[in-house]
Amino acid sequence: FEKYNIKKANDTAEDFVVQDNLLYFYLAEQLRFGVLDINTKEIIYVSEPIAVVERDDSFTQLKDLKVSENKVYILDSNHTLHIFEREE
Repeated sequence: FEKYNIKKANDTAEDFVVQDNLLYFYLAEQLRFGVLDINTKEIIYVSEPIAVVERDDSFTQLKDLKVSENKVYILDSNHTLHIFEREE
Protein backbone atom coordinates (compact mmCIF):
# COMPACT_ATOMS: atom_id res chain seq x y z
CA PHE A 1 0.00 0.00 0.00
CA GLU A 2 2.87 2.37 0.74
CA LYS A 3 4.14 2.09 -2.84
CA TYR A 4 0.86 3.67 -4.01
CA ASN A 5 0.64 6.27 -1.22
CA ILE A 6 -2.26 4.51 0.50
CA LYS A 7 -1.43 5.46 4.05
CA LYS A 8 -4.07 3.66 6.07
CA ALA A 9 -6.87 1.18 5.64
CA ASN A 10 -9.56 3.83 5.96
CA ASP A 11 -8.23 5.56 2.82
CA THR A 12 -10.14 2.93 0.87
CA ALA A 13 -13.91 3.07 0.50
CA GLU A 14 -16.05 0.31 1.98
CA ASP A 15 -17.51 -0.57 -1.43
CA PHE A 16 -15.55 -2.84 -3.73
CA VAL A 17 -16.18 -5.25 -6.60
CA VAL A 18 -14.69 -8.72 -7.12
CA GLN A 19 -14.60 -10.09 -10.66
CA ASP A 20 -12.36 -12.79 -12.15
CA ASN A 21 -10.17 -13.00 -9.01
CA LEU A 22 -9.59 -9.24 -9.11
CA LEU A 23 -10.77 -6.89 -6.37
CA TYR A 24 -11.55 -3.37 -7.60
CA PHE A 25 -11.50 -0.64 -4.94
CA TYR A 26 -11.46 3.13 -4.83
CA LEU A 27 -9.85 5.79 -2.69
CA ALA A 28 -12.73 8.20 -2.22
CA GLU A 29 -10.78 11.27 -1.10
CA GLN A 30 -7.68 10.64 -3.22
CA LEU A 31 -9.84 10.34 -6.37
CA ARG A 32 -8.09 7.12 -7.45
CA PHE A 33 -9.07 3.49 -7.94
CA GLY A 34 -7.08 0.30 -7.88
CA VAL A 35 -7.08 -3.40 -8.64
CA LEU A 36 -5.85 -6.15 -6.32
CA ASP A 37 -5.20 -9.72 -7.48
CA ILE A 38 -6.83 -11.78 -4.71
CA ASN A 39 -4.77 -14.87 -5.56
CA THR A 40 -1.36 -13.22 -5.27
CA LYS A 41 -2.48 -10.47 -2.85
CA GLU A 42 -0.64 -7.96 -5.04
CA ILE A 43 -1.94 -4.57 -6.09
CA ILE A 44 -1.67 -4.68 -9.87
CA TYR A 45 -2.97 -1.20 -10.68
CA VAL A 46 -3.68 2.14 -9.04
CA SER A 47 -4.89 4.98 -11.22
CA GLU A 48 -3.63 8.51 -11.30
CA PRO A 49 -6.04 10.93 -9.61
CA ILE A 50 -9.24 11.20 -11.65
CA ALA A 51 -9.79 14.66 -13.13
CA VAL A 52 -12.93 16.15 -11.60
CA VAL A 53 -14.62 19.51 -11.79
CA GLU A 54 -14.21 21.15 -8.41
CA ARG A 55 -17.08 23.20 -7.03
CA ASP A 56 -16.76 26.02 -4.53
CA ASP A 57 -19.53 24.63 -2.34
CA SER A 58 -18.28 21.06 -1.94
CA PHE A 59 -15.29 18.73 -1.86
CA THR A 60 -15.46 16.16 -4.66
CA GLN A 61 -15.11 12.49 -3.71
CA LEU A 62 -15.62 9.20 -5.49
CA LYS A 63 -18.96 7.65 -4.53
CA ASP A 64 -19.56 4.42 -6.45
CA LEU A 65 -17.72 1.85 -8.54
CA LYS A 66 -19.05 -0.71 -11.02
CA VAL A 67 -17.15 -3.13 -13.25
CA SER A 68 -18.22 -4.73 -16.52
CA GLU A 69 -16.33 -7.15 -18.73
CA ASN A 70 -13.85 -4.55 -19.96
CA LYS A 71 -14.78 -1.24 -18.30
CA VAL A 72 -14.64 0.37 -14.88
CA TYR A 73 -17.32 2.96 -14.06
CA ILE A 74 -16.80 5.44 -11.24
CA LEU A 75 -19.35 7.99 -10.08
CA ASP A 76 -18.19 11.07 -8.22
CA SER A 77 -20.07 13.25 -5.74
CA ASN A 78 -20.81 15.80 -8.49
CA HIS A 79 -22.79 13.06 -10.30
CA THR A 80 -20.17 12.75 -13.06
CA LEU A 81 -19.63 9.24 -14.41
CA HIS A 82 -16.01 8.43 -15.28
CA ILE A 83 -15.49 5.44 -17.60
CA PHE A 84 -12.19 3.60 -17.94
CA GLU A 85 -11.52 0.83 -20.45
CA ARG A 86 -9.30 -2.03 -19.35
CA GLU A 87 -6.27 -2.80 -21.47
CA GLU A 88 -5.56 -6.45 -22.04
